[in-house]
Amino acid sequence: MVKKDIDKLTKNLEIPTITVIGQNSVAVPVYQIEAIIEYGSQASREIFERGLEEGKLIKALLDEDKIKSLILLDNGDIIPSTFHYISLRNRCSEWLTFVTTVGGDNAGINIDKIHFLINYKYCDQAVVDEILERYHVVIGYDDIDKTRSMIVMQSCTVYPSTFNFSTLRRRLSSSKEDI
Repeated sequence: MVKKDIDKLTKNLEIPTITVIGQNSVAVPVYQIEAIIEYGSQASREIFERGLEEGKLIKALLDEDKIKSLILLDNGDIIPSTFHYISLRNRCSEWLTFVTTVGGDNAGINIDKIHFLINYKYCDQAVVDEILERYHVVIGYDDIDKTRSMIVMQSCTVYPSTFNFSTLRRRLSSSKEDI
């Protein structure tokens, strides 16, 4: 499908899209974005590799030297992008609000896709284990002691967070009020 065909479809359906690779070569409907992760960390490389293995990686850009971030869609697909997280987040800001889950501003999740939060440090371990068996953990940490809370998305994926449960709730509440 060529760019003008995509533009025609999205204009008729009034679906906002953002370009994620180069000069209008790949566009993504913003309301399908679940998370954006800056590429380069061990976790992002694991997501890339897992996406390749599971057939979830959209092979629009496979040259790893050009990948700046990964876009995770609510259907499980992963799209590599030539733009950094900050740039993509800013492009989506008219429609979406992202919150970071780990210290640093190199990844964020769409707050409208959050299903519920888990207070990992104070929740019964049997309950946590049952939830983790039923859902798909997107990013794992080598040091589980850094995980303070977990965010379960509507798509049944789990994002561990280094923020305390109360801090995360406060950040989500203040983000919702800004909208």
